[in-house]
Amino acid sequence: MSALAIWYAAPSGCDHMCKCRWTNITHPGCASDYNAWLTSDLGMQLKQPNQTVVMPGYTIFGDNSFVKSTYMSISIPGKSISPNKDAYSFYFSQLHITTEQAFGIHVL
Repeated sequence: MSALAIWYAAPSGCDHMCKCRWTNITHPGCASDYNAWLTSDLGMQLKQPNQTVVMPGYTIFGDNSFVKSTYMSISIPGKSISPNKDAYSFYFSQLHITTEQAFGIHVL
């Protein structure tokens, strides 16, 4: 007996309590994360000039498959960075850990 595995690119978002707040499962696994994000309902809403999804002063944290924008923060690449950028990268990695925990909780 053989099993068929179907993979999807699924950009998702969780909050600080590891609760999944948004996911989009519409692209096959061979699609890039960035393309899946851009063509998702949320990605298209955020491209609108007067979007109200992300309130002023707030941001979405994305990994390196995303592009920095007015609503998206990404990590700072490199090893020789200033102490302020190093602190930012540290706290950014803590948010990434929270996201990974959220997915682990949902798998269980």
